[in-house]
Amino acid sequence: MTRLLIVGGAGMLGHKLWQTANREMETWATVRRATPALTAIGLADPERTIEGIDVRRAESLDAML
Repeated sequence: MTRLLIVGGAGMLGHKLWQTANREMETWATVRRATPALTAIGLADPERTIEGIDVRRAESLDAML
């Protein structure tokens, strides 16, 4: 199965990409902080959301990978 990691899953582009890609592949998303509203309206999967990732901090990305 193809896997996709979306950096910035809570953003305007990120959540739309998740909506589209999630139907056809294993899709993961990163967010800086938890956004329960996205999960509540079906725009995120809490099981495949990685919280606490800030792409401006290299150590944050290293820890995730």
